[in-house]
Amino acid sequence: MRNTRLVLLLALASCGPVGGGRGNPNPGDPQPDSGQKMTGDPNADLDGDGFTPAQGDCDDNDATVYPGAPETCDGRDHNCNGVVDDICDDDKDGYNVCPNPMCPTIMGNGRPGGDCNDADPLVNPGAYEFVGNMVDDDCNGMTDEATPACPAFSTTDARSFPAAFELCAPWLMSATINGDSDARARQSRTHYGVIKPKQGPSFTVFSTGIVADEQDASFMSPQPGTEFSNMDANPLPMNNKNLSCGNNDPDPKTVNDMVMLTMTLKVPTNAKSFSFNLQFMSSEYPEFVGSMFNDKFLAILSSKAFSGNISFDAHNNPITVNAGFFDVCTSAQICNGSKTNKCTAPVTGLNNTGYEQDDGSGTPVGGGTGWLTTTSPIQPGETATLKFAVFDEGDAQYDSAIILDNFQWQLMPATAPTTVQ
Repeated sequence: MRNTRLVLLLALASCGPVGGGRGNPNPGDPQPDSGQKMTGDPNADLDGDGFTPAQGDCDDNDATVYPGAPETCDGRDHNCNGVVDDICDDDKDGYNVCPNPMCPTIMGNGRPGGDCNDADPLVNPGAYEFVGNMVDDDCNGMTDEATPACPAFSTTDARSFPAAFELCAPWLMSATINGDSDARARQSRTHYGVIKPKQGPSFTVFSTGIVADEQDASFMSPQPGTEFSNMDANPLPMNNKNLSCGNNDPDPKTVNDMVMLTMTLKVPTNAKSFSFNLQFMSSEYPEFVGSMFNDKFLAILSSKAFSGNISFDAHNNPITVNAGFFDVCTSAQICNGSKTNKCTAPVTGLNNTGYEQDDGSGTPVGGGTGWLTTTSPIQPGETATLKFAVFDEGDAQYDSAIILDNFQWQLMPATAPTTVQ
């Protein structure tokens, strides 16, 4: 017991008098044995980072702290601008971790805040919510919530057409329709004959004639069709290769009865591709297969990932009566009667659209492709342009129509555009 008390007294004596003596007479000053460097010179660079306190170094004992230093997400002001973690974007997705709306106004940073996971570049307020991955992709505090339905627009507003195939703000920045197209050639519909939407309550239909099915008072047979007499420059002239007929015809410079929707898209920061459904039908089948009379649908993308037409068959043919997908029809002679086309789906799939009607000789006036899916690569976070166009080539007679539906952003990348049945 005595030995224990003696050891305790000796230990206390070695510490010096409490509050003075050989300890620190001024508790606010650096401890001599703390490892801190002591100097009163504001022009001294104690940590060797190239900056002195006089030059704005706010911690001259830490070489990672100095004016202009990289900001690190650790709760400290590394760049000495008086704000903690103001430019903190470790995953380089363009979003800071500090709360909105503070970040864009700091030091001309220009980056928005609100990143809830700065270790994953696919998670930030500029992402879209992908349902099923159990991640709060868009940092709104909810996980896997359903995408809100697009708002309703007036029929004179071009945004009503992308809204009908599930594309709207914030991803749709603008939408315009070529001004010389006839209003009767474009509609958002809940059905077109027996054809129903793939997604949501509606889809968009563009035509080189009047968009109306057999139940509508305004219905006009697609053959001989409706001529609107508007002529436009061909948006993407190309050669038309028809492997069945063996011909290769260049496109004309001008086209007839065109409807073209031009959209500016703000791509989500986590979208690496997008897809949409389409269905093409034409009354030019079968008699004009392989001829200069070649109604056409184009989906023209201008992106950092790809530029050009993204809807085509396995032989790079655009969507026309010459496309390899044209098989909802009645088998008939094509190529001026030199060959016979084999249809794999009954033309009843077009019932009440008018394209299945008898042309007076016991055969339907047209045919179609059935539902197709186009997928294309896109650059995450970019601003891109997408155009959907349908038009008559060679003349303005014999109508064709395109149905567009179910636009979706995709997490998975695409190496090149594809269209599949």
